[in-house]
Amino acid sequence: MLALSAIHAGESFNEFRENIELKGFMPQNPYHLRTNFNTAVNNAHLAGQWVAFEKDKEDYPYLRYLAILDDRTRDEHLALHGIVRHVDDKFWDTHYPPNGWNCRCSVEQLTQEEADRDAGKHKKTTVKPNKDWNKNTGKERQILGRWLDEKQPSKYTQTHEDLQLPNWKDLPGAGE
Repeated sequence: MLALSAIHAGESFNEFRENIELKGFMPQNPYHLRTNFNTAVNNAHLAGQWVAFEKDKEDYPYLRYLAILDDRTRDEHLALHGIVRHVDDKFWDTHYPPNGWNCRCSVEQLTQEEADRDAGKHKKTTVKPNKDWNKNTGKERQILGRWLDEKQPSKYTQTHEDLQLPNWKDLPGAGE
């Protein structure tokens, strides 16, 4: 994917945007390209973290799911906030972040003692992963994951509502 090349080259989003031509993406919609770039960068970061979690699991055998707690946090992500599970728990196969476009969630490591004192170890969730996001990027060793391999950019239907953003056409200067 082109975003992966940009990541490897250390390009900023602005450099990536100047050098990209993607069939099916609407260049006039500023959310399309930014969202896909951010998702690739976040997946790369979290995949790298997973490798470290696996390596350090003898000393830090538990992980805690962390959502950003602000007015942009989705209800599903808020419901996952604070959940503590062992690194080897199947929960991380389907709920390891990112869990949606522009997801800002993360995971932190905990010792056995920290996990034992944490109420999140007993927290249950009814949040079912979105079929397009039930993956663990680090385990799959694919930044964008197998779930995106079958998709074609022309089929993306990201709207400002999907991304929980204002309509770009309503922003000052959009029509100029």
